[in-house]
Amino acid sequence: MIQLTFYLLASLSLFGAHGFIYLHPVRCRAAPPSSSSSLSTTITRSMTTSTSSADAHHRMGELNEPEQKVFDLMKELHDSNYKFRIVVVGNGAILETVSPLGPVTKVLQSASTGTNLLTLANEDQSFEFHLQLSQVSKMVLTSKETPKRVMQSVRLLNANGVSMCSLILADESDAAIDWYMKLQDSYGTEVQL
Repeated sequence: MIQLTFYLLASLSLFGAHGFIYLHPVRCRAAPPSSSSSLSTTITRSMTTSTSSADAHHRMGELNEPEQKVFDLMKELHDSNYKFRIVVVGNGAILETVSPLGPVTKVLQSASTGTNLLTLANEDQSFEFHLQLSQVSKMVLTSKETPKRVMQSVRLLNANGVSMCSLILADESDAAIDWYMKLQDSYGTEVQL
């Protein structure tokens, strides 16, 4: 079997004014068709500490009200099973990728920062999106008309009003747009945390 392996990114860490977002390396390879078309969903709100001293995650602390609001919105995006264009702008770098936000979702407490990290990952966790929940100060849900289409996106902003990331709905179906409009009706266009 011929395998195609490549890295979409080496590793991208953003700190400081942008809060904390870390995207793991992505290794893609051609795979044989799966006999099962259903994906299982794993949502973990706590995890026990590994016996390894190198383990960077500990049991999750309680979410405060702002963290819970961010978690709830991100869970809505996850549960939709729609694909999103994830855009992270760093200091001299921009990362864009299209992926569903899951099926793996977990919140763990970072040993290095002591803060709760939301992780959204694909099934084999070769792609992981980490978000430090306490760094999100505002969530903005927009529908923006472009020459080609209406773009629905969720932007997460830090305390300085700087975008930590944008999650743009990649699915242009009527069902996806209806889902997003209901989400926007439910949360409004801005959620100040």
